[in-house]
Amino acid sequence: MWDKKVKNLQMFNECVGLIFAHLIDNFPNKIILRCSDIIEGKQLEGVTQEFVSECIEFLYDEGFITYYEKSPDGTMFSFARLSLKGLVVLNSVPKNIEKGESAAQLIKKNATSAGWGVLGDVVANILTAWVLK
Repeated sequence: MWDKKVKNLQMFNECVGLIFAHLIDNFPNKIILRCSDIIEGKQLEGVTQEFVSECIEFLYDEGFITYYEKSPDGTMFSFARLSLKGLVVLNSVPKNIEKGESAAQLIKKNATSAGWGVLGDVVANILTAWVLK
């Protein structure tokens, strides 16, 4: 049971990193954020569009992103972009992460299949640093 919970946290961190990377690529534009765009072409075991949708909702609830409306099937979010809080967090250089690179740079650098495990660790460190700030 514990392994499943740990796996969910790892999947969450990796998924959040991919969502942040997508929004960074499009900032400051408001976009239609599609769950399929986040996982398309990526082999993330167990990550479904529903899981991505829940990660997006979490980021919205915590104030890291904004959007206007969610589609009825929950797979698209209109006028989505990073919030000011999200931008501040991603522009920061957390003390518990490699010096000299912003959180956004670390996310972009590790948002590839070769870096998914590292991406999850980076996101966990960023969120921890923000909470402990």
